[in-house]
Amino acid sequence: MLASTPPIPVAKVLLVDDSPANLLALEAILLELGAQLVRAGSGGEALARTLSEDFAAILLDVHMPDMDGFEAARLIRSRARSRETPILFVTASDSPEPYLEEAYALGAVDFLTKPLHPAVLKGKVSFFIALHRSREELREAERTAVNERAFLSAVLDAVQDSIVACDAQGRLTLFNRATRELHRLAPEAIAPDDWAEHYGLLAPGGREPLAPEDTPLMRALSGEQVRDAEMVVRAPDGRLRTLLASGQPLYDNSGRGKLGAVVSMHDITAEREAAVTRELVVREQARREAAEAAAQRLRQSEERYRTLFDTMEEGFCIIEVLFDEEGRAQDCVYLEANPTFSRHTGLRNVVGRRMREMVSHPDPAWLDAYGQVARTGQPQRLLHQLPGPDRWFDVSITRVGNATHPRVALLGSEVTEQVRAQAALRRVASELAESDQRKTEFLATLAHELRNPLAPLRNGLHLLRHQRDPQASARTWAMMDRQLGHMVRLIDDLMDIGRVSTGKLDLKRRRVLLRELVDNALESTQAAIEHAHHALSIELPDEPLYLDVDATRIEQVISNLLSNAAKYTPAHGHITLGARAEASEVHLWVQDDGMGIDPGDEARIFQMFTQLRPHQQDMPAGLGIGLALVRAITELHGGTISVHSAGRGAGSRFTVVLPLEAGSGQAGKHAGPGGAAPGEATVRVLVVDDNHDAAETLAMILQMDGHVARVAHEGRAALQLAREFDPQVVFLDIGMPGMDGYEVARAMRRQASDGRCPVLVALTGWGAKDDVALAKAAGFDHHLTKPADVAAVEQLLAHVTAQP
Repeated sequence: MLASTPPIPVAKVLLVDDSPANLLALEAILLELGAQLVRAGSGGEALARTLSEDFAAILLDVHMPDMDGFEAARLIRSRARSRETPILFVTASDSPEPYLEEAYALGAVDFLTKPLHPAVLKGKVSFFIALHRSREELREAERTAVNERAFLSAVLDAVQDSIVACDAQGRLTLFNRATRELHRLAPEAIAPDDWAEHYGLLAPGGREPLAPEDTPLMRALSGEQVRDAEMVVRAPDGRLRTLLASGQPLYDNSGRGKLGAVVSMHDITAEREAAVTRELVVREQARREAAEAAAQRLRQSEERYRTLFDTMEEGFCIIEVLFDEEGRAQDCVYLEANPTFSRHTGLRNVVGRRMREMVSHPDPAWLDAYGQVARTGQPQRLLHQLPGPDRWFDVSITRVGNATHPRVALLGSEVTEQVRAQAALRRVASELAESDQRKTEFLATLAHELRNPLAPLRNGLHLLRHQRDPQASARTWAMMDRQLGHMVRLIDDLMDIGRVSTGKLDLKRRRVLLRELVDNALESTQAAIEHAHHALSIELPDEPLYLDVDATRIEQVISNLLSNAAKYTPAHGHITLGARAEASEVHLWVQDDGMGIDPGDEARIFQMFTQLRPHQQDMPAGLGIGLALVRAITELHGGTISVHSAGRGAGSRFTVVLPLEAGSGQAGKHAGPGGAAPGEATVRVLVVDDNHDAAETLAMILQMDGHVARVAHEGRAALQLAREFDPQVVFLDIGMPGMDGYEVARAMRRQASDGRCPVLVALTGWGAKDDVALAKAAGFDHHLTKPADVAAVEQLLAHVTAQP
């Protein structure tokens, strides 16, 4: 049996640029194309990649150190494996014309200048991905065709019967091994009228030449279904061989276009000679000895047959089909049945009995199948499920003998495991398709959500440049702060989801009052609730309820549920936040009278990337990560979350259950943050960041607060300025070219005089536990995640000034 065609591998695209930022930008644009994006940071690395891998396209930066893009392209083209790979040059030059001639001389398919237009880049690269995939599919189809031809040729050569075929014009196209051995000749370009004479074809009896129109292949080519046509062939050694030929015309898939004809020929010479011999033996006294020998052989054959019959793993039986007066199969008699058949069906002692004696209501479809096979001789194959236990059988039905005796044989193999595996594969495929759809919707919504705050931020900047009214400016500042806060919260949620997925979300537990958590959550969501004119009810017990939780994370859970209630409840709705203690648990719920949830969606609403479409077009769709994050945080605290809704338009109720700390419900002291703010003082601050805008704006903010601030944009300049300026605090970016933040921090520690080193603060976009640990190991005192909140910066500086 031929192996299934292997899947076409995912196309690869090689991205070559010495700038990691450029590589990241290219990946962001091309990620949705579904190709495997392979990085190369230099021309040498690109050459190494092309030696071992095939690529649909290569995006090659022109200006790179050591080996520029043209030299790399020249070497890539010099290798046979990559000679035909499409190369798209990329350059940031304002005047690319001098390079165009050289680029296209090297066989480039395009020359792109930065900044790149995402739609254009995706369109060009997707074309080459599709072209590469088409080539791979064509190669695979050619390999498959070669294998299939080889397989068919081997099968035909293994067949003992002679097989001959011709095309529609009568040209011989196939002689299998048995045919070549019979004639000792190969197929030749001979007209059909000359076949009989050339290949020694004779009429039955072997005395007269076979008429050209009577040759089985000619009859089949004329459209006849040939069955067991007898003829004689004179072999090259002069011996006559008697053959039974069967054949038919060949048509294309439409059934109208004739492709040719095929004939198989079974050599019955031995049987005929045996018949003659038996007639001679009748005349001789040795007939009895021959008959005894034949009887002995028959007994042995019967023993072998019976052994195979009784021990085979497949269920097997032979039945005689009984027809009614109208020619419909209405019952059958079991003539033979092996033990496996009895085990499969549960029927015992069936031989000689009718089906209706043992099965009160046989399936009419099966009786019809038995009758069709018995009448037509066309075998059938059916998949059958036994009633009761979930067991499946693959049953082949074949006629035994000819239509004179309506007998059929049934061979059944149990395929329960295969059927279950196929069902499981279909379920997995469905789940993967659903997951892929959810991710696609998530990415589209994420792009929308990230772009949404940019328009008001840009408009706000324009207003601030032209406004002279302080009150209008204050409103603009407030609006920009809200939009920036929205982006920060969105990015924080994405990073939290990443930490949860990789098991890196750490909990900083402490004993905290439930009411404190609720108050803090309300503080962050009150504006959204009031903006939608919702009525908010708080139902908390009077007694204090203490939890041992990460306060920030549980506030995040409550805020998320309140935000969802405000977002998906039409204006002037009602929202209730309540809690009650039950045994050793607290049940906290958020209920609204908003859009509600279909019953079928309750089980999947907490899955990652699940986005339920609002029934009102003016309601926003979510990212599909908020409730997944809520569930993850709740479960990390040993709690559970559930949702109940009577359906669309009937509102929803989300319930979070968390364990209470021992002693809850009793009066007691609560250790809050407390402490007076330290007095303000001027601090010398050095800001180091290769992002000029980020560094300059932070320095401006610090100077507005009365501090002395200096700026450096790379590591060595920062070390020189630190020696001259002697800062008390250094805000240091980690991901800088040349010396990164870790190296600069270690160098500042080494060059500090008299053991006085400034307070080092890592300011970076990476905020996972491992990133904080790396910063501490490099000598940083504090770690802030971009964009750093101004209040956090001021609090850190106040802490520094409070130190003796």
